[in-house]
Amino acid sequence: MTPVQYQELHRLPWFQATGWPGFWMSNPTDRYKYKSSYHRKGLTGEQTAGLYRVLTDSAYDHPAFVVSIAAHGGRVNAVSPTATAQPHRDSVLKLLWGTAWGNPSDDAKHFAYIRRAYSTVYASTGGVPVLNDVTDGCYINYPDADLTDRVRHNRSGTAWHDLYWKQNYPALQRAKTRWDQRNVFRHAQSVRPVGS
Repeated sequence: MTPVQYQELHRLPWFQATGWPGFWMSNPTDRYKYKSSYHRKGLTGEQTAGLYRVLTDSAYDHPAFVVSIAAHGGRVNAVSPTATAQPHRDSVLKLLWGTAWGNPSDDAKHFAYIRRAYSTVYASTGGVPVLNDVTDGCYINYPDADLTDRVRHNRSGTAWHDLYWKQNYPALQRAKTRWDQRNVFRHAQSVRPVGS
């Protein structure tokens, strides 16, 4: 008979506890960095070669780095791009880029790698999946503050909010202005009130 093993219980803030168990079955107090991309078509030859280079890079030997490629579309794509806040209605793939680690002293290493991996795959479009015939921006539920940095990480000329909401952003701003004029409910990449 195998003895029962007990884990030590920890009191956690609600926000951290909701992340347990995560994609990687990691500790909810771990540190994370996520990125996303939508594709209207499969990865181009250049993107595939870039992905291969970063996934086979022996300088970054970290098992908690993943690129999850999920089929996207079907009935999702039957809805008009302007019918809801979510405009990505003709994509066939959604990619989740992620890494997790425990020690804050390792932040620089993990941030640098995921940023390099992402920008390598999207090198020809300014480091991000722009709105074109192959790629279609990003998914807001995998927020990525790097998209707001137009010097180092998003050199595409496409604003971060257009990567998330495309042509729907002005309507979302009007709703935000009407219902949250003082911008009480906000985060680094939330919809800004009109004029902000």
